[in-house]
Amino acid sequence: MRACWACLGLALCAFPASAQVQRTDRILAVPAGKVTLDGDLKDWDLSAAIESAFDEALRPKFTVGLALMYDAQAFYIGAHFVDDTPLLNRHDPAVEPNVGWNADALQLRLCSDPSAPYPLPESNSDRICHLTMWYFTDGKLPVLHIQYGMDYHGTKIWTDRDSGVVFKADGDGKGYTLEARVPWPRLNAPGPPKPGGRIAIVFQPQWSDSTGWKQVLTFNEVIREAGFSFQGSRMWGQAIFLEKGRLAPAERPKTPAERDQPLSLSLPLPDPQARWLSAAVFNSGGALVRTLSPVELTGRQAGKALELRWDGMDDDGNPLPPGRYQVKVLTHRGIGQRYVASLHSAGNPPWRTDDGTGAWGGDHAPPLAACSDAQRVYLGWMISEAGWAVIAVDQRLTPDGKPRKYWGQHCVLDIGILLTAMATDGERVFVAQDGRPWGGGGEKNTAAIVLWDAKTGRPVNFPFGKRALVVSEWPDSLKPPELTPYERMSIYHPEITRKRPWERFRDNDFGPQELGLNLVGVAVIGDVVYASLRLENRVVAFNWRTGEKVAEYEVPAPAGLAVEKTGTLLVVSGKGLARLDPGSRQITPLADGLAAPWGVAVGPDGRIYVTDCGEAMCVKVFQPDGTLAGKIGRAGGRPWVGPYDPEGMLRPAGLTVDAEGKVWVTEFDDTPRRVSVWSTDGKLLADLLGPGAYAVEGKADEQHPRWVNLHNTLFELDYATGKSRPVATLVRPQMTGLQLTPDGGFMGQAFRFRHHNGEHYLAHAGRGGVVIY
Repeated sequence: MRACWACLGLALCAFPASAQVQRTDRILAVPAGKVTLDGDLKDWDLSAAIESAFDEALRPKFTVGLALMYDAQAFYIGAHFVDDTPLLNRHDPAVEPNVGWNADALQLRLCSDPSAPYPLPESNSDRICHLTMWYFTDGKLPVLHIQYGMDYHGTKIWTDRDSGVVFKADGDGKGYTLEARVPWPRLNAPGPPKPGGRIAIVFQPQWSDSTGWKQVLTFNEVIREAGFSFQGSRMWGQAIFLEKGRLAPAERPKTPAERDQPLSLSLPLPDPQARWLSAAVFNSGGALVRTLSPVELTGRQAGKALELRWDGMDDDGNPLPPGRYQVKVLTHRGIGQRYVASLHSAGNPPWRTDDGTGAWGGDHAPPLAACSDAQRVYLGWMISEAGWAVIAVDQRLTPDGKPRKYWGQHCVLDIGILLTAMATDGERVFVAQDGRPWGGGGEKNTAAIVLWDAKTGRPVNFPFGKRALVVSEWPDSLKPPELTPYERMSIYHPEITRKRPWERFRDNDFGPQELGLNLVGVAVIGDVVYASLRLENRVVAFNWRTGEKVAEYEVPAPAGLAVEKTGTLLVVSGKGLARLDPGSRQITPLADGLAAPWGVAVGPDGRIYVTDCGEAMCVKVFQPDGTLAGKIGRAGGRPWVGPYDPEGMLRPAGLTVDAEGKVWVTEFDDTPRRVSVWSTDGKLLADLLGPGAYAVEGKADEQHPRWVNLHNTLFELDYATGKSRPVATLVRPQMTGLQLTPDGGFMGQAFRFRHHNGEHYLAHAGRGGVVIY
């Protein structure tokens, strides 16, 4: 890399401050003429349209043009997206109507009442409308989805011509146009707006990845302040309804650059071959006061100066006082890079790929569930946002010890946010979820099962027409006011003993009981799906084709379920294991005295495998008659802190035995996250780690770069080969009641290595303070 520095002086005079420097806070709606909904905006009045980009440096990528019109009958929305993979959205409105935002889409939030106060206060008024418009790729179907109020109630869906939305891809495949006509009654408007009227509004364009299952980029446009538009309405901007259209250039809305960038700097380019320029402003004392956005120089004429406009603010958004300043300029020709390795990710490759086979599992919690059929193994993480809550992998391991991934899918957020167990019949994957529904769920908790197509990962409805089979619902009966909403999610029943993490470590109290969840086991026999309701001391059976309950069995504290070849059901119950005959309803104890059993599976030879937590921390193997036949993994597990011992498990939870006889165990632990794979005679075959938490960070030791830490785990990395191995669990702050972040998770900064006088230290710059080990 070649870099060049240049400096120039600047005299700054006082000028008015501006509140918005990147996004506009208003958009103008002009009267509509005769419009044909055909996906072509040539018959639109675009004189008030605005164009917005995610980042100026990325133009024309991730750029969208937005326009509004209106008449007495309807609100018109026009948009043009620059998109290399246009109109990719795999979310079927008949199956996942509330997930259409998670791929190519346009979201629009507004209050249809011009008399409402502004900034718009949060309320559950029916005139607050959340519109999501997308093109369902597989069905070639335009969709309009509307919910009302900040509690997102009253969902309505229109498709095809009824939607009033038309999509059309550009001829060059580099973008698409959206054209929509929304009648005012759909927005519960008190009537058509009058010229001069104003309403609160915000746009959120979405760009999909190349699979059509996830969005990879989004931002808010038309805002008055920063924030999450779906969570708070006070940050929404305004739409102003004009009396006339066909605006002259002086009348059209000014862009943020035109309105808010009063200063112009002429900067020299010392290197004609430079590809990028960065500039920074320093005060007379030499202190850095503002770092300006980098500028791409590709295509600029050599030798010509660059004109850079800016707002005169410092890095905190405050106007700089009059005075003399210096602008330092850095140009560079770009850098080269070489991929070395990815730590704490069993993905092969560890990044997302166009076919969906890259990357690994979930990001917000450890792996929890597993099941398998004749060809594949399905693994589940308790909750995920950017990652995959459910993945399907090949049973066979590659020479590097990683299985091929076939597909990954998300949580079903509007049904229940916590994945707890899985089962499969070879055609479908039955995924148990437990928790309060996401948005509009009130105080009711739901235990439900959802379906995924085992071969493709496509979400499917049950034959009775619903996305979810609800097996139990109950109110939150214990809601101490001092608890956060997240903490309340695990307060389902007064009899549950809530323990803080350090108390669980003190008592070695690990197992299904620590979840505080109800639905923790699921199994399938033919047309019947069985569910363990741990908090209700019963196993329930439903015909999953009709949705009808067919049986109920009293079982103390049931957890994992598994099916035997004879059609009987194995049930983890309390600290024991039992066999349930659905036909005769007979329950026969098989084994007792386990520490904290969780999951159960049956091998091809009929032997029974049980994950046992507590002080056991291993998999125990039983003959069909309940006789203990052995164990897998080191008794007591690996150390909580200290050298990493791959022969030991920690918090083994879900497990499955594949058709080849390999035992897959999900370990419900974060440091590191792990799915271990074993032979039936106890040989470790694979150590599948990760993935990291949302926004996780890793740091290498600057003096000894081969040592890298993330998730409080120390790794050794060989930069020549790219191979790495976990070496140790460095710390577990929760063992003594210390929390480095508000949620106790692993988002954000990793430990920094520091060395002084022959001693080695770890420093964590947490949100609440600095902790040094």
